[in-house]
Order: sequence, then C-alpha cells, then structure tokens
Amino acid sequence: MLTPYLPQSSPRALALIDANLDHYQELAELVSPHVETLIIQRDRNGIEQVSEILNSLQLVNHKLQALYWFAHGAPGEILLGNNSLNQASLSQYSNQIKAWRSALDRTANLFIYSCNLAQNTGSHFLQSFSRILGINISASSHRVGDSNRGGNWQLDFNTHSEYSSHLSLQPCLFSSYSGLLATAIVTTTADSGAGSLRNAIATANPGDTIIFSASLANQIITLTSGQLEINKNLTIDGSAAANLTLSGNNTSRVINLHSYQTLNIQNLTIANGRVTSTDLIEGAGAGIKTGEGSNLSVNSVQFRDNIARLGAGIFAFNKSTATITNSTFDNNDATSGLALDYKEQSGGAIVGFVANSLTVKDSKFTNNKGLNGGAINNLLTPLTIENSIFINNDSTPGKNAGAVVGYGGAIYSDGSSSVNNDNIGGDIIIRNSRFEGNTGSGQGGGIYLYVYPPDKVTLEDSTLLNNSVVNNAEGVAQGGGFFYAAKTGLAPGNSPLVISRTTFANNVSADQGGGLWVGENAPLIITNSTFSGNEAQAVNGNGFGGALTVFNQSNPTTIINTTFAYNKAAKLAGAIFHGDEQKITVQNTIFYENIASNSLKNQQHVSRSLIDAGGNIQYPPKLTDIPFPGDLNVTDKVTLADPKLGPLQSINGVLVHPLLAGSAAIDAGVNAGVASVDQTGNPRIVDGVADSGAYEATGTLLPPPPNNPPTLVTPIPDRTATEATPFNLNIASNFTDIDGDALVFSAVGLPEGLVLNSGTGIISGTPTRNAVGTRSVTVTVSDGKGAVVSDVFDLAVTAATPTPTPQPTPTPTPQPTPTPTPEPTPTPEPTPTPTPEPIPPDKAGNSLDLAADLGVLTGSQSVDDFIGNADTDDFYSFRLETESLLNLDLQGLTGNAYIQLLDSQGNLIQEIAAADLALDEFAVSLAAGDYFVRVFSTNPENTAYILTLSTQSTATPDLDECGGGGNCQTTISGTSGDDVLMGDECRNFMLGEAGNDVLMGNQGSDTLLGGMGADTLYGGKGKDSLLGGEGDDSLMGNRCNDTLYGGKGNDVLWGGKGDDYLEGGEGDDTLSGDRGSDTLVGGEGRDLFILRTETASTQMSEADLILDFEVGVDTIGLTDGVTPEDLILEAVEGNTLIRVAGSNQVLGIVVGIAPQQLPRSFVSVEMAIG
Repeated sequence: MLTPYLPQSSPRALALIDANLDHYQELAELVSPHVETLIIQRDRNGIEQVSEILNSLQLVNHKLQALYWFAHGAPGEILLGNNSLNQASLSQYSNQIKAWRSALDRTANLFIYSCNLAQNTGSHFLQSFSRILGINISASSHRVGDSNRGGNWQLDFNTHSEYSSHLSLQPCLFSSYSGLLATAIVTTTADSGAGSLRNAIATANPGDTIIFSASLANQIITLTSGQLEINKNLTIDGSAAANLTLSGNNTSRVINLHSYQTLNIQNLTIANGRVTSTDLIEGAGAGIKTGEGSNLSVNSVQFRDNIARLGAGIFAFNKSTATITNSTFDNNDATSGLALDYKEQSGGAIVGFVANSLTVKDSKFTNNKGLNGGAINNLLTPLTIENSIFINNDSTPGKNAGAVVGYGGAIYSDGSSSVNNDNIGGDIIIRNSRFEGNTGSGQGGGIYLYVYPPDKVTLEDSTLLNNSVVNNAEGVAQGGGFFYAAKTGLAPGNSPLVISRTTFANNVSADQGGGLWVGENAPLIITNSTFSGNEAQAVNGNGFGGALTVFNQSNPTTIINTTFAYNKAAKLAGAIFHGDEQKITVQNTIFYENIASNSLKNQQHVSRSLIDAGGNIQYPPKLTDIPFPGDLNVTDKVTLADPKLGPLQSINGVLVHPLLAGSAAIDAGVNAGVASVDQTGNPRIVDGVADSGAYEATGTLLPPPPNNPPTLVTPIPDRTATEATPFNLNIASNFTDIDGDALVFSAVGLPEGLVLNSGTGIISGTPTRNAVGTRSVTVTVSDGKGAVVSDVFDLAVTAATPTPTPQPTPTPTPQPTPTPTPEPTPTPEPTPTPTPEPIPPDKAGNSLDLAADLGVLTGSQSVDDFIGNADTDDFYSFRLETESLLNLDLQGLTGNAYIQLLDSQGNLIQEIAAADLALDEFAVSLAAGDYFVRVFSTNPENTAYILTLSTQSTATPDLDECGGGGNCQTTISGTSGDDVLMGDECRNFMLGEAGNDVLMGNQGSDTLLGGMGADTLYGGKGKDSLLGGEGDDSLMGNRCNDTLYGGKGNDVLWGGKGDDYLEGGEGDDTLSGDRGSDTLVGGEGRDLFILRTETASTQMSEADLILDFEVGVDTIGLTDGVTPEDLILEAVEGNTLIRVAGSNQVLGIVVGIAPQQLPRSFVSVEMAIG
C-alpha cells in the first residue's frame, strides 16, 4: 500500500512512475536527480494514489512547478494503477482532479509520457483534462520509449499554445531504457472488432505491448472465432485488469505462436483451451502452442482446465525456448493422447519437444493429468526447475497403455540434449522444489528421468513427500518418489545423478524403491540427504528396497552424510536393496529403524554389505546370526549404537531428523570429503569433527520429545458373534499414535475360543458353546513406552441357529411319561392347567448361557418373575463399569427362594441359603467386571418374586492434580451438533465429533479429541492429551505436563502449568507455553509464539523452546509491555537465547536461528492467552 507522501525537502518537480511498466525500477533510476520520484502501485486505483500524494504536498503548503507521469497509454487513455483515465472517466474523477490544483503552481505543467496519448481523439481528451486541472498538459502523439522499438521521448502536443518547454526532461536521460510505454489498450471482451484483443494483435507493430483496460478486471474474453495468431513479436500484459481470463471456450486453442516469433505474456489466466486433432502438432498445446524456433516468456499466468492430446497448457516445439515464471497450472489434461503415435510425450501441463530449453521457476502445478508426466513431459530438451511445487499430479491414466507409458506422476523426461552421445550433452536441474502426493504407474511416482551420456542431472534442496508408484499392466512399480536411469552410450563418461540436501519422505512403491530407484548405467552420488518413512510394498511384486533400490551395473554409488530412518520393505532391505555387481560406498551415514517384514527377519537394513568409508552408524544391530541371506549389518565396520533421532520435522524449512541429546552420531563422522554445510544449511563442522547423518548438531541439544500416548480415534462398536462360526474383527484402525509408535494390543474378557493378535490388533477364532452370552471386552493399547489407552465394547455370542443343545434336555421329561400310574387318576391333569398360565411370561433363562442380560448396572434395577416346579432356576447377567457396592434383595415371595451371586465363570461368590418368605437381602463389594445372579427354589410350589439390584460406585480416583484418574475410565462422545461435554474425576476419553464443541476433561489424565468444527478443549488437572482436529480450535492444557496438538485450522494453544508440548499443525496458530519449560512447534503456516515475561525464569534450562521458527513467516509475541529494545539476543551453540535486559529473565530459546536473523520477528501483544 502507498503511504502518504511527506516530502523531506521542497521539490520543484515530482515524477510518478506506474508499476505496470516494464522495468519501471530501471526507469525510476534514470529520471533527473533534481526530480523526486514515487511509484504508483499496480494493485490500487492510480487516480486515488495521485490524490493522496498531492494532498500530502498541500498539507505542507508546497506547490510543484512540474509533474511527470510515466504510464502505459493509447489514444485518449492513460493507465494508472488498476484504473484508467479517459474521456468517460474524467467526469467521475473531476472533483479529485480539481483538488490537485492546490498542490500545483499556477504556471505548472503536467508532462505525460505515454504512447500515442494525443493521437486522433486523444487530443480532445487532453483538452478536457487540462480544463479541469487548470494547467498545461504535454503529451505525445507517437510511441514513447526505446528508439530501437520505434519510440522516442519527445512530447509533441501541448494543450496551451504559450507553453514553455524549459521544465521538460531531457530525452538523453532515457537512452538506456529498453521498454515501450504501450501501444494498444484492449477495452472490450468481444472477440473481434474495435477495442478487442484480436484486433489489437492484428494492428500492433512488431515489438508492441498490448495492455487491458482496468474495466476488464474479473472479466472473460471468450474466443468464438478460433485461436489467437501471434505472427509478430509482442508483449501481452494483463496487469491492469486483475483476474482477466482468456478462454478457448472449450472449442479451440487459445494462442498459436508462429515460428521464430517472440511472445511475452503475463498477468492473466488462460483457460478452457481444447484441441482434439490426432496430428502431433495440431493436437498439442491447448493453452499456448509455440512454433519452431520461437521464444515464449510466461510470467504470472494461470493455466487451468485446458485439454489437449499432449501439453494441455503449453507445447514448446522444436528449437523453441520456453521460460515460465511465477505461474500456476491446475487441472490441465492430456490423457486423450492415447490416440497418438507419440503418446509417450503426452504430458499434462507442459511438453518440451526437442526444444532449445525449458525453464520453470517459482511456479505451481496441481491436479494435472497426463500419460507420461502428469505435469511436465520433456523430450531431448535441457530442463531447469527451480523453486516450484508439484502436488497431486497423476500419470496413472497411462498404466494400461503398454511399455513406457504411465511414468512420472509429476515429471517425465527422456533425454536433455537434442543430439545423443555428443560430447556436450544437456543438463536437467531440479532445485529447491517440492513434489507431494503425485502418482505414477510403472516407474516414477514423482519424477521419471531417462538420460543419455553425457547428460547430467542434479537434484538439490528439494523435497519428495507422499508420492507413489503403482503397478502398471506389466506388473512393474519402481521408484515411489523418483526413478532414474542412464543409457549406456558411445560418448565418453556416463550420466551421473547428483542428489544433495534433499528429503525423500513417506513415498511408496508397489514393488521396488519406495523413495528412489536407480538403474542401467547411472553413477549415483547422494550427500546431506534424508530418506524417512518410505516403503516398498508387495502389491504385485517382491517389496525390495524401502528407501532405495540400485541396479546401476558396476557404476559407483557414493552416499555421504545421509540419514535412512524408518523405511520399510515388504520383503527385503528396508533401506537399500542392490545386487552383487553394485558397489555402494557409505560415509557418515545413519541407518535407523529400517525394517523388512519377512518372517525370517532377513536383510533388515540392506540386502548386501556396503563399502565402509567411516563414520557410519546402525541401529538396531542385525536381528539374527543366520548366514546370508540372513540379516546383516550394513558394513563390517559400522558402529552399532543408538543415534537418538528426533521425529521428522522442519528445521530452516527442511525436513530432517535432528540429533537428540546423547546421540551416538554426534562427532562420529570423518571429515574427509564432507560438504561445508549440512542439509539445513548450517555449518557442517562446528567443533572439529563432523556428525554422522544429514543433520549437524549445532546448538543446545534437545531431549527426546515427550511421548504422546496412543489415542482412540473411534470407539469400538458392540459386536455380535455366533457359536461355532469363525469370527474376525480388526480393531487396529480404531486407534492411532501421533508419534508413529508400533502399538501392542491386549484384551480382557474375550469369550472362549477367541484370541487377540497383539501386533495386528485382529480378534479372531471360533466361539465355543461356553462363550454364548454377552461379555464386556476391555481392549488396552500400549505404545511400548509406558503409555496406554483403553476402550470397552460388548461382544454378544449367540447360540448356533439350529439350537440342538436344549433338545436333549427334555429327554428326561418323557421318562416320567412311561410311568402310567398317575394316568388313571384324573387329578394331575387339572393341576398343571392353572400352573402353565404364568409360565409363558418367564423373563430369565434357566442356565448361565441363557441368562437374561441386564446390561451395565448403574443405580437401581428391578425385575419380577417366578420360580417353582416348572422353572426351578432363573439366571441374570450384568456388568459393573467401576468398583461398586452391590445390594441384592428379593421381595414379594409366596414361598421359599434362594439368591446366589456368581462370577463371570459361574463360580459362587455369596448366597443366602435359608430364605425368609418375606425378604432375602445382602450387600457385597465387587470389582468392575461381569457377574451373574441366580434365583432358585427347591419348593414344588411356584413363588413369585421381585429381584432388585442396586449399586453405588466405590472407585477411588486419584485426585492428585497430576495423577492418572485412579482405576476408573470414562468414554464420552458428542453428537454431530454443538456439544458441551463434561468429564468426571476419572480418566476421560472425550470425542467431540462434528460441530463447535466444548470439552472439559476435569480431573485425571484425559484424552480430548475435538473433531471437526471450532472446538474449545480444556484439560483440567492431570497429564492431558488434547487434539483439536479440523477447524479453528482453542486448546488449554491447564495443569501438569500436557500435550497439545492443534491439527488443521488457525488454532490457539495454551499450555498452562507444567512442562508442556505444543504443536500447532497446519494453519496460522498461536502458541503460549505459559508456566514451566515448554516445547513449541508451530508447524505449517504463519505462527505466533508468545513468550510471557510474567512466567519467565532466570534459568536457561527452564526456558521455552521454539523448534521450527521460520524467519519472515513466524513471529514472537512479547507481553507485559516488553519491547524488542528491552531484549538481549545471545548466540548459544547455533541457537538464540532471548533475555530481558536488567531482569536477566530467559524468555525462550529459538532453535537453529542466529540472533541477527530475529530482530524483525518480534511483536507486542496486550496479554498472553488465558
């Protein structure tokens, strides 16, 4: 935003230069030093900006003798900022223009340097303008600018004939300026006719710049008569008309650049271009197609929703040069290239086809689809990609199209020089770029590169994250993140792949090389890089090389200062898989917790021993002593020790595993041949000896991060099983662990015949006859570090559908039947008649298996029934959630009856053997669990009864404020609405679900999950875990050592008392540890870290730690009136210690940031959170 202009002196002349001009900064430097210069910003109304400037002069009672404007123009129209001044808009701005007079001397002149402004009807516009302004206006009726492009700097028109030229700027001042101040302004969205873009192109001279009237902002120029033909050198600039779109109307290409012509296009959108020809050239480039030898420069252009056989956004043809900067490509589609003979070149957004060069900088590619290269396809063309992002691009539509199709989810390149096997070759450079969530088939989930000697490939300062490669029709899946191969050629030397300061994380291959696959004749050099969490699965193959697979014949592979951690292979080599021929040398490299999931525990980290150049560390050591092909250490000299790696995290914008206190990797390296910096850009050797791994420990080493307990994502729903029928239930997905710890499952109360696999979380087996009934099953999940979470569900086992088991029971009944003695006596016949009347409403079964289930017993519950000669036993089952005092009483008796209390296996706990006709009653203390009550009689007479069961909890929760909640646990779930959930004194698990919820944990160590919506989570007492989920959440840990994780959204996290761990997650978060020694991690977004003076200590060991501060993005909030001037910033081992001058209080430690980087990072806040 333009700030009010307050002159430091009293200038006689002022120049205003519009930022829409090419090289406007250069022009500003060429103006006379006696003239003060200001810039008119392109994103605001220029007339209003001029008013602000001149009004500021009026405030100091200063008047100008000369005012100079430099701006794009056309006959009768001048462009200022995001507006234009012409005959139509003069009346709109007349009052503002009249107000300018007070800042101008009555003899002042306005000099306007704009192309053709006074031409034709432009003179009438200038006369009208002059009358309102009240002074002379000088302008040009010809082109203004570079003489080599047909321009000059003479102003040949004046509105006042008596004008004196002594205040004009000397043309020689601008002789070095290479721009033109516009020649054509597009004023309509029509596809043809006066003022249209098509007409401007047709009438422009070579070298002209075409701009757009500000009135076209947010408009669409829809092409109804075919593509725009560029047959001369032009610049098309949409900066004056924000959000202007050129649309191909889904019927034609948007722009066709002819051979050997130059087009500079910028600041607009190209959308809905479509070409369907099956000809290689005519079916390419729905957005822009370039001819042979042409030169295309694209800046700040959006390409979206274009469809072509290849290169839906841009097709750069033979010997052309294409340079793309600061642009976006979204949802461009070249999957229709299956109809072409050249389908191997069907890249989604851009295709470089034997071009001079293809350069992409500061650009973003999302959701593009192609057959080879979801975003970019490059054939025999030097390729440079810098500072760019590739997300969710896809080449899997080509997976069934045969060999060499479906490769490269984001980028596919076949060669980098138009002449193979020459002595020069071409370069492919990928630098400071991010590839995330891209998917390919066959080879290269993120990137596929195939080169020819002596081509060279460099990948540096980049991130490949969550990319994947699936099996193609031939069953191949290689290189989840990156596939690289180099052909054996005739030229001297091979084509090396050089990787430095790059992270491969969580990439997946369906077969080989979860992170990277390198083959054929390619030397490989990797330095200062991280391979973390990559996986080689066995979807339709073997599952080799979780991080890296190398089959590069006998070419050398050298790996220095690299970290391989948590990579996984389905069969062999969690870290590196290679054969006997490959020679891989490792130096200062860490192999940590890489696993291969074969049952014999063979080849966990690597498939063959590597060549040891010193400084290497492995943990854990080999798992077996079985000779090859059993497990093996990575080298014969490797150090077997724990490097104590921190979780994968962003440090200086780079994903690495930092070394924690006590790491065996500190000072464990050898110095020979190491780079000067580590992967994060910090110095590599800081104390005389290099560390092992990608990260150099340069500051105060952090302790291992606090362990986060596993959490219950979704409560396990009640289940039903059937006797003698196989049962299977996977409960693993109901739990998660944000630390990624391997979970161990256990269960109490499983019915007979069922077991729980502790590693997989699968309950399986076949329930037996004794299992019939409903049982409460308690599942406990441990992370192996002492933290657990539990859940309870009911598992009801029903008897087999044909229930033959009760059938034999009546067999004794027929036995009295043969006794015919009562038959002559008619009296027994009527006796049963009244008795059966009450029998049908019997509510309880007469065995444990058929017990009537009363469910969870809370409070008091009564049931009425009868027993006697026809129904001698009634059984009831119930469950106690907590330790309780149980009262049983039997009332309403008409005869004798007995009560027995049984445990879950039917064993007697207590009974009343001699019943009173009026009342049976007793009380007993019971632990939580399942129980039975038996009511029975030996009296031949039937008796009615009322059984009442009542409970009172006797659980003794640990009410100490940092206790665990005693031996009780409560699960509380919300609804899809806005809930208020209150916990009790136990350990509460609370799930808010959808809606804007309030969750209050109260006492005990609680786990609170907000779910979706803007939630408020309050831990209360105890060591609580708070997870906000999606939405803008507020998390307050309160007392004890709490763990707070915001998740998605702009969250506010307040730790309260205790040593808390706060992580914001995605979004612009606010974090305040408050009291205690807290750890603050902002995550992605613009985060605010509040350091409170009131709670600060003078001890450095008690200070808050900020782990991932990003300079220029994040800020540090100061409270209690403290300002940046009150601070002392000290360098402590690569970190910054923040003290308050005078008091010696330590507010915090910013890890990995030098003091000189921080002064502009502080802001004042009125009060801390809470």
